[in-house]
Amino acid sequence: MSNTKSKKKIKFSLIFSLFFLFFLTLLFAVILLISFKPVKLDILNYFDRESEIFKKTNIKEVGSIYISFNKVNKNFELLVEDLVIGKSYFPTILVGLELTLTNEFFKTSLKIFDGDIEVVIPKNTEVQSDNANVKNIVLEKINFLKKFKNIELINNKFKIQLNEKESKSYNVDLNIKESDVILSISEGNFQDNYFSLSLIQNNGNSEVSLDFKKFNFDFIKYLTSIENVSFQKLFLSGNSKFIIKDDKSFDDLTFNLIFNGNLNYKTFKGEDTVNFKNSKVYGEKNKEDLDIIFNIPHYETSINVVARINLKEKQNSKVFVNLDSINVSKLLDLWPNDFQNSVYFWMDENSKGVIQDLSITSNIFDPLGKLGLNDLRGNFRFSKTQIEYMDSMPKIIDISGQAEIKENKIIFSVEDGHSNGLKIEEGKVELFDLDTDVEKAYINIDIFASNQKVINYLQTSPINPKSYSKLRKISGENSVNLKLNFPLLVDLPTEKIKYESQVSVKKAVFKNIYKDFNIENFEINIQIDNSKINYSGSGDLFGRFTQFKGKQVINNEKVTEIITGHYDLNGSALSSMIPEIDFSFDGSIDIKYTINEDEHGFSRMDGMGILDDLSVESKFLGPNLNLANGKMRFLIRPYDKFYSGFLDIKARDLEVEINTIFAENQIIELDVNRLK
Repeated sequence: MSNTKSKKKIKFSLIFSLFFLFFLTLLFAVILLISFKPVKLDILNYFDRESEIFKKTNIKEVGSIYISFNKVNKNFELLVEDLVIGKSYFPTILVGLELTLTNEFFKTSLKIFDGDIEVVIPKNTEVQSDNANVKNIVLEKINFLKKFKNIELINNKFKIQLNEKESKSYNVDLNIKESDVILSISEGNFQDNYFSLSLIQNNGNSEVSLDFKKFNFDFIKYLTSIENVSFQKLFLSGNSKFIIKDDKSFDDLTFNLIFNGNLNYKTFKGEDTVNFKNSKVYGEKNKEDLDIIFNIPHYETSINVVARINLKEKQNSKVFVNLDSINVSKLLDLWPNDFQNSVYFWMDENSKGVIQDLSITSNIFDPLGKLGLNDLRGNFRFSKTQIEYMDSMPKIIDISGQAEIKENKIIFSVEDGHSNGLKIEEGKVELFDLDTDVEKAYINIDIFASNQKVINYLQTSPINPKSYSKLRKISGENSVNLKLNFPLLVDLPTEKIKYESQVSVKKAVFKNIYKDFNIENFEINIQIDNSKINYSGSGDLFGRFTQFKGKQVINNEKVTEIITGHYDLNGSALSSMIPEIDFSFDGSIDIKYTINEDEHGFSRMDGMGILDDLSVESKFLGPNLNLANGKMRFLIRPYDKFYSGFLDIKARDLEVEINTIFAENQIIELDVNRLK
């Protein structure tokens, strides 16, 4: 039984050995045959031209197909002639098959000679996806190349049909061997204008070299979407080198390039063109950032631009713009359309002059990774500039200072300037909420001028004229701090505008406080807002010091005011005030007083004085009156066209109670109700 099984095994092994020997013999015979002469294969004749194979691959025509064995590299080779795929024509395609006896069995290679390859970009109506741009369409067309380990494109012509009237043609040579890549692209009609790339593997890293010579980069507008921007004859020359490490990071990246051509973009005033003429573009990698630095000569100024690309987080990429000096009108001429609209419109309507040392930074990508400028920040100095911050207010002219730009606001810090004959010593104009429907302004300026000019200036403001009516009697130099807070580009009644003002008057004269008497060395600080006025001041009256403070409240256009203070009234001043009475005074009275006013003017004045330091001489009352611990009270009110007065004195040796009716220059009636 066992002998029978052994015989069967021997017989099976013999048959398998003979079959394998026959197969090898046949294979060697075929290899020997095709090594001397390629064998033509007509297997495609057995396929219907309308078959699914042809439709799926978009193959229109296939010429002769030959198989051969290359005795030099010991590989099988498949030669395909006259292949037509879509609108592309390939005269000769050579597919190499290297027997590896591994899992892949064959290692494939591809060589394409003298091909005419055409890629048609679909119309917008045919695009089914947002990703259907030039880059993705080209990648989709050449995706099959991933199946080949080694690829060579020799003298191939690529035509990218962008639309019915526009196309781009390039001559392409490519050699991909394992992971090394050598690529050369030249323009169809300009063989000397080229771009070349070399990528060589070295110790796990990829060393990349790029070279350009007058290479037209117009096509980049089809690879990415930058709204309102277009290129014309954008040529690039120069070189770049860098290393791509295993973790896909970049190292030792430098480049030195020269731009020529035109960049067109839309502004608020139409289309503007930036001309590049031998403009240098250079840069290097710093940590995780790639800095691209270039200079744009435009509008008789030099604009320096740095694009800082973050190689790990592209949302952290920024662009920096610097320029030395430019007129505001020129800056607005080159302002990109739909970029910080509110800032543009405000500056266009309300600012003129020269901007210096302009520095702007902005993110290049939004949080979703879409290309576009956002989060604008910057600063600049300005001179010989004017700002109009409110229709009813005078312009601030010939100002200088510095400004800060943030995402939704601009802050102008004014160092000096003039407005309607007033000197602006310092100020701040802040425009904010510029990214909302209702932009707002905050004004804070310090003004220095003569009193009358300050009054004229305040008359143009929304401040109630009753708030500064007392200033009309003051002669001196005023310092005014004016604060306004209101929406921009909106017509508002003045009572809806929030305002604050602080008026400071020093070394002034308050004229005709009584008869022809003035308050000398007069100083007053007034704080004004929409609902009230607070002030405090001091001065010399009749050679003596007085100090006061007041509060004015405006309610429903009705004004009420209360002034309190103290005054050291001396005897000589008292004698001059009542010269027709047989009294002589020496010493002084410390008086505390209150003055009430309403919308019609003065309404009441009352006060009280201490008589300890006052002595009185009178022939009628006798000498040496003792006024120790004495007090004086008085009250004055309007009475018809005159004033009524009440005086009450109580002391050890004198008690007096007097009622009077008087005008500014004379006593009309005097009643002594009590005299002791």
